[in-house]
Amino acid sequence: MKNGIFSSQEQVKFIMEMGGMSQADIARALEIDYKTVNRWINENKVPHSGYRQKLYELFIQKVDLALLINKVKKTYKNPLRAIKDDPEMYNRFLVALTYNSNAIEGSTLTEKDTEEIIIKGNVLANKGQKEQQEAINHKAALEFVFSKVKKDFKIDGDFILDVHRMIMHGVSKDAGSIRKVNVAIRGLQKKLPHYQFAPQLFKEFVSDVNKYEGNVIKKIAINHYEFEEMHPFSDGNGRVGRLVSIAQLLSKGFPPGVIQNKDRERYYYALQMGDIRRFDTMAQFLAESILKGYAVIKNI
Repeated sequence: MKNGIFSSQEQVKFIMEMGGMSQADIARALEIDYKTVNRWINENKVPHSGYRQKLYELFIQKVDLALLINKVKKTYKNPLRAIKDDPEMYNRFLVALTYNSNAIEGSTLTEKDTEEIIIKGNVLANKGQKEQQEAINHKAALEFVFSKVKKDFKIDGDFILDVHRMIMHGVSKDAGSIRKVNVAIRGLQKKLPHYQFAPQLFKEFVSDVNKYEGNVIKKIAINHYEFEEMHPFSDGNGRVGRLVSIAQLLSKGFPPGVIQNKDRERYYYALQMGDIRRFDTMAQFLAESILKGYAVIKNI
């Protein structure tokens, strides 16, 4: 999957129009000469791979992606319907979302492995049963989301518990239940809420998750942070939280946001910025994932 749906030429133009940078500014930022940037714009020359990545990083740094997505959204009126009506696109999302979400949580399955398991129905002799079950589970939970969500769909507690039950089927004894133990995030010192507070926090989350005012993408980004902060389950919080965000996005006319495993560290950083109530980073990251969802639709 490429970085989003925009060509290098389009990225340069958006940086200039929305990011307030001149061709000379872009050249300095990328440490190249002005003529090179001019050729990208006027001759539609494609940057070398290293510069393509640097340009993309400048693009997501300087451009308000949520604002840009509102323009893109006009071209794709109903992504959920398009996904359901196109079996190939449907399968592309199943594979991309299942592979990346499980890989973020440590699965060693490759994208090709994931396709073999969840699309072709094969059992891989060289991979563990648990990881393969987790791939099958995620596919089932994602298909459940696709089948349930519609325009302005209202998420309730039972919906989230059902998603967790599917994600943890055959993997955890408390699948579909709010945790009754204290948990920690591996590698982080952040203290999570005591399990006795989890039911009330979950109830409060459900009462707020369907309320949208102003910037919808930022609201969904904040909700995703809040879900991961409360950690309502003993395991599976990341996968369920991302599926909840996907349900929110679909209900508001966006495609699923594809959070790629290769961006895991930036994803964690965006979530950690929420600890100091700085949610713009998470909103920008979520918007970037939506652009990658549009890229899946376009199959690029």
